[in-house]
Amino acid sequence: MPRFEHATALFGILLLIPALLFLTVRINKIVRTLSFISASKKTNSTIRHLQRSLTVKCTLRALAWISLMLALSGISWGSRLVPIQKNGDAVCFVFDISYSMNANDGNSAHASRLDTARLYADALLQRLHGESVAVVLAKGDGVVALPLTEDYASLTTLLESLSPHLMSATGSSIGKGIKAAISAFPQANAQSSHIWVFTDGDETDGTLASALDDSVRFGIPVTFIGFGSTSGADVLAGDGKTTVHTTLQEEKLKEACAEANKKYAASRRSATLMRYENALAKGAALRLLSEIGNENAIYAYEVQSVSRKPLFILLALLFFILSFAASEFDSTHVRRFFAVSACVFPLMLTSCTKKNAQNLQILESTWKWHQKQYNQATAGFLRTQESAYTTGHKTAELYAAYGLAATYIMQEEYDAALAKLETIDVLSSDCTNELKSAVYYNRGIIAHQNGEYEHAISLFKQAILADTSNIAARINLEMTDFQRSVSRAKSAETEMQAVSESKDDSTLEQGIFNLIKEQEQEQWKRLQSQHKDSDTVDY
Repeated sequence: MPRFEHATALFGILLLIPALLFLTVRINKIVRTLSFISASKKTNSTIRHLQRSLTVKCTLRALAWISLMLALSGISWGSRLVPIQKNGDAVCFVFDISYSMNANDGNSAHASRLDTARLYADALLQRLHGESVAVVLAKGDGVVALPLTEDYASLTTLLESLSPHLMSATGSSIGKGIKAAISAFPQANAQSSHIWVFTDGDETDGTLASALDDSVRFGIPVTFIGFGSTSGADVLAGDGKTTVHTTLQEEKLKEACAEANKKYAASRRSATLMRYENALAKGAALRLLSEIGNENAIYAYEVQSVSRKPLFILLALLFFILSFAASEFDSTHVRRFFAVSACVFPLMLTSCTKKNAQNLQILESTWKWHQKQYNQATAGFLRTQESAYTTGHKTAELYAAYGLAATYIMQEEYDAALAKLETIDVLSSDCTNELKSAVYYNRGIIAHQNGEYEHAISLFKQAILADTSNIAARINLEMTDFQRSVSRAKSAETEMQAVSESKDDSTLEQGIFNLIKEQEQEQWKRLQSQHKDSDTVDY
């Protein structure tokens, strides 16, 4: 089904209605006037030819206008897998906090499923090293309780307060929790995203399948960690009166993963994106941790709609050009047109070499970069670099590597950008002075961000020597030199003055923290007391 990025542009098609009505009246008036002047057979033949030519011209112009409006609307249909280079990992913990997780069959010690999930998540957290984490709470709805952060202490604090009373929504919706987790990751995220769902698989709204479809579309792997037993246990529902027997829905979760993987494999050919792990299974935690912590850059795939904008721009130009030939439309001209086309078209095809295609791909990716569509720009530069390496087009390969580095800088992935810039051989004859200067300039920007002012100044000077017209390098050279002076002055001042922490400030901060914590607890108590009984069983 077609999608429109700017659907309001389609209203421009409505402008054709008054325009075509006006032209129709105008053509009929011209035909009547000419028929009245002369009634000979030759004149009538000329009038019919004129009427037909004007009608064809108006039709072609109308089609050109429609094609242009469709192009401006950003029409797209179909889908394709786009490779995205990822550096680092980001994990979203999704906790099912429905009342069924209070069942006391979490482990052999008869702890509740939620308590076991809390301990399990804390053990996983202790083995993470610098990965970004987020937390989503899933009950009758999904809520991002902790946005992406590297502050593990915040997550540990949240784990201690996990309870069904944290959310007033009734029922259980694992699907909404997964959708909230997808929204927790930025669209232009340079990290490899992962979703870990701690649940017993018991849901009441049936949104799990559609949520996994969304995960497939964004290429985000989802792992379910099952808690409880297949024999089940009794649990008290949210109304405090009804007793419900609930079990670990292991087969249901496995089946949902299999269906989602089948859809993903249809487009990816072979892949396993969704999987299920029993929390008590041997090696389950190790398999979870093996998903992350890869220091090397990896490639993930995102399903993106195929833009048809270039197609409709081409159609608009084609219809517009043909409208000029419509006034001379006859069989002789048609034969001449096809004869010329038969000679010119093969020449056009042979002129479109692979090198030109690679240059156009770099231009398109650069345009995506300026539009801040960094994932699409990265995919384009990656394809160009691979194609240029295969065909031996060294210049295109260097520019593609530079484009990747520039994209990583905009995503604040400075280590990946620096690694890509260092692969560019600035001494190569294929590296132009402009590209050489740009490489030194961006390396200087990264050095400045890392506080390496001496190294940054050296790089900016090399950028100016490579291309004296690089004004940005001159400006940043002056700014870095000033920053270096300020840094030296601060360093000297720090050596002269001894700074110690104030115990009074520490006591004040601790008091404020305790006050905020007490207010939060009171707020949760009020929400719990305001919870109304529902007609449906909340478990």
